[in-house]
Amino acid sequence: MSERQHVHEASAGLRPFDPDDLAAAWEAAHDALPAGWTVQRPSRHDEERERPWHVFATDLRQRAKRREYVEATGWTEAEALRDLAGLLRVWTVEAVERAED
Repeated sequence: MSERQHVHEASAGLRPFDPDDLAAAWEAAHDALPAGWTVQRPSRHDEERERPWHVFATDLRQRAKRREYVEATGWTEAEALRDLAGLLRVWTVEAVERAED
């Protein structure tokens, strides 16, 4: 990658694509999922200037019209997935603590 292209990507909020980083981020998200949950495919929202990648994890066990979900964002697809993994780990710990009270 040329220096000019690198500067352009950085100024546009783009990051170089690393397939190993993306695979590791998917693995982290799946490892953090509670039983019965799934990760939706991340989507890019070009209209957003900050953290345009969005990803959701949804509880598929619930039969209600409104299911419980966790949403995360990132500058890249991998960053959004890592953010989701972190949120799910915290959410799971909090859910366990509430159940113990």
